[in-house]
Amino acid sequence: MTARAWDRSEPGHGLDARPLLPDGLETVVRSSDLREYRFWLDHSDRDRRVSGEGTELLTGTAVSGSLDVPAGTVRVVATDIAL
Repeated sequence: MTARAWDRSEPGHGLDARPLLPDGLETVVRSSDLREYRFWLDHSDRDRRVSGEGTELLTGTAVSGSLDVPAGTVRVVATDIAL
């Protein structure tokens, strides 16, 4: 089964299917009025590298450009939404 990423194409324009992730990698986006939270779930037995900007909330690490998601783990990147 291939993981599929669902992301907002433009604020207020619904969902855009982007099945560009490798098998076993899943991403989910949630947002509040001020922040966007991107969850990366690696269901595989291989480490993955993904692109991103913000702060990884589980480790407190600043993310600038890329983020490593170790096999079998989850990472959550928070990004402030420009008002």
